[in-house]
Amino acid sequence: MSRNYNEYERNNRSYVAKKKPFPILVIFIPAAALFITAAVLSLMTYSSYLYADREYNNLISSYLHPIASNGEPVPLTSSPDTAKPEGCSQYPELRIDFEGLLKINPNFVCWIYIPGCDISYPIVKGTDNEGYLHTTFEGNNSKSGCLFMDYRDNEDFSLFNTFIYGHNMKNGSMFGKLKKYYNDKSCNLLKQQPYIYIYQKDGIVHRYQIFSLYTADGNASTYTIQSEDASEEMYLKYVADQSEIKTGVDTTYVAGSSKVITLSTCYGQAGSGTRLLVHGILCDK
Repeated sequence: MSRNYNEYERNNRSYVAKKKPFPILVIFIPAAALFITAAVLSLMTYSSYLYADREYNNLISSYLHPIASNGEPVPLTSSPDTAKPEGCSQYPELRIDFEGLLKINPNFVCWIYIPGCDISYPIVKGTDNEGYLHTTFEGNNSKSGCLFMDYRDNEDFSLFNTFIYGHNMKNGSMFGKLKKYYNDKSCNLLKQQPYIYIYQKDGIVHRYQIFSLYTADGNASTYTIQSEDASEEMYLKYVADQSEIKTGVDTTYVAGSSKVITLSTCYGQAGSGTRLLVHGILCDK
């Protein structure tokens, strides 16, 4: 009896042992497939970021050359004080090959330089606000896209408010570093490096001082286009009041002279619809 029981138990254990791997495989195979898929997608995304970074780094090294007061090129990461040439107190002088950039992309309109968060890129203007979301300056397909001006704005920044859009990339490229200003609640960075510089093709340079930073929905009133002096004044007050950081910048409205630049990028979880908005007011009038 005991022997028969032991044989049954041994056979039963063997049966169970043979059956156990089946449910494990059922779980493991789909999990492995999901893992491999995720890994492949991550690798593709990383490769896309890397390719775009290489493209823009090549543009910077080939078409942008900061100049020191002695006429010698200086690294782009130098502070504005180091990059200012003699007799130029308002902005860092950059030797930009506008003709070369236009040959690469006829939609090129200007160069943006924000020393405080090490942002330096060409800006384009398309026929809509969709084309450059996933197209680089050189026309390659990439999630990094390109910084672009709202297609309804003027290339010479003559309108009251000019919008510049860009992605908030995880690797810090495009407008990914704008959150350095937003996260600095002490305002130390803004006190040290509060300016946004725009270099136009005609040689004119605009300097804007950041006065408002906040997050908002993509359909916020911020994106309303203003066309009259009264509405412009109200808009300026509105975006200044929205700021989550008190910058203390004078934004007294002067009709015809007060010009604003608005930088817009995604913020937070993907698909949340939240935007980080950074507003600068023209300093050199």
